[in-house]
Amino acid sequence: MSSNDIYILRALISDTLNIANECLIIILLNYITEKPLISFLFMLKKNIYIFLFSLSHL
Repeated sequence: MSSNDIYILRALISDTLNIANECLIIILLNYITEKPLISFLFMLKKNIYIFLFSLSHL
């Protein structure tokens, strides 16, 4: 595994953790405000597309 592969892997793990944190924040905000989960699903869909896009460039 080259140093470039390790750098890409670290960035991918960081992106995954950021997506998980955003999802938790959105879930908490929806719970606090009792708003429907439509905004959560929209954000999750956007983040999954970003994640898959970053995976496709490995």
